[in-house]
Amino acid sequence: MRVLVIGIGSMGGLNHIKVLSQLKKENLVTNVYAVDIDRQRLEIAKNQGADLVFTDVHDALPPYKPDLGIIATPTRLHYGIASELINHMDLLIEKPITERLSEAMDLYRKSQALGRKVLVGHIERFNPAYRALINELSNERPIHVETIRVGP
Repeated sequence: MRVLVIGIGSMGGLNHIKVLSQLKKENLVTNVYAVDIDRQRLEIAKNQGADLVFTDVHDALPPYKPDLGIIATPTRLHYGIASELINHMDLLIEKPITERLSEAMDLYRKSQALGRKVLVGHIERFNPAYRALINELSNERPIHVETIRVGP
C-alpha cells in the first residue's frame, strides 16, 4: 500500500509518518509520501521515514499513485483537498472531517458514487490529556471516554 500524508504538523501528520514507517518495516505499507508547504517539516518527515516529499500534492498523484491519502491539515483545508483526492484514492481525514455538514455530506455522496472509503481519524493516543487520564486510572480499564470540543 502506498500512503500519502498531507500536512506534517507535530500532532497529526508527523505521528502518521512515524506509524506508517513502522508499518513499512512490517511490510504492511510499501511507500510513504509526505506533502506540506513547509520544507522544514518535509525534511523532518523524510528523517522520520517518508520515502518522498512534495510541496504540491499534484506532484505525487500521477507518477506515484497512492492508495490512501491521510489529510492532517487545518480543518478549513480538509474539504478542498478531500474533494480532489477522492477521485484518486481512499481517504483518512483527521477530525473534524470538514467545517460544514454540507461539505461532509458532499464527500459522502462522492465516496458512494466513486466506491471510495472515507474514514475520520479519532485517534487520541497522542493527546497529552488522554495520556494523563490513562496514568490516573492505573489498573482500571475505561469502557467509554467522551470529549467535548471547545472551539471552532
